[in-house]
Amino acid sequence: MREEPGFFARHAAALACGLATFLLVALLGGAGAGFMVGRFNSTVEASAADDAAAIGTSVANALAQQFERAVSYGVPLEKIAGIRNYLSETADRIPGVARIVVRLASGKELRADSDSGNGDADRETVFAPLFVDGMNMGQIEVLTDASELTTPLAALRLLVVPLVGLVALLAGLAAAFAVGRGIDERRAVLLAHLNRNAEGRFGEGPAIPPLRGRDRIARAFRALRLGEQHVVEQRAAVDSYAEELLVVDFDDRLRPRIETIVRGLH
Repeated sequence: MREEPGFFARHAAALACGLATFLLVALLGGAGAGFMVGRFNSTVEASAADDAAAIGTSVANALAQQFERAVSYGVPLEKIAGIRNYLSETADRIPGVARIVVRLASGKELRADSDSGNGDADRETVFAPLFVDGMNMGQIEVLTDASELTTPLAALRLLVVPLVGLVALLAGLAAAFAVGRGIDERRAVLLAHLNRNAEGRFGEGPAIPPLRGRDRIARAFRALRLGEQHVVEQRAAVDSYAEELLVVDFDDRLRPRIETIVRGLH
């Protein structure tokens, strides 16, 4: 009894096409997406740094005007109630601003009580002077943090991997069904005809379909078609010749030998 091929053998071409396409699209798509995201990140980060500096400058100038007005009324900055909380709340409310410090001319700093000032090496500070009646009262220091403006980029980077994987999967499935399945079906038809001929059933069942193309399966179909046609013609010729011999075999002495030879040829 002839053993039927397994699942992987029946769908070898579809699996190979799908896997090869998936890997190719994943590698090329991943490299392309990584390059594009990197370029996009560089552009956005440079723009975010400029935006953060502009925001910090605007905040520093606005605070300088407010505090200059307060000092002009004779209220020392360090005596303004809640100034430290105000600085903290302003920094928390405005994106791109990490910390606000009022540095007085005496060297004293007014800042949020919870502000340790650590991790400022990769940040940029903008300044706005405090002048009241021509006297330098100190300056406003706004520490900007461009990373707060680029937070959505982290989500974008996380989306790239599953997106490329999904596109590669869809491309692999399309290749498996559009290309690989057709190859497997033609191989199955070819194998069925080969098994039929191996069992001596030449010409039985559906005829071998003619296939155009120069690939190996198409050439195998044409060779098998020509070979089967040749065998069928030879068998018909042998049968015809045997019938002619049997017609003149009046005493049936040659019939057993002729029938044995014909069966052997078949």
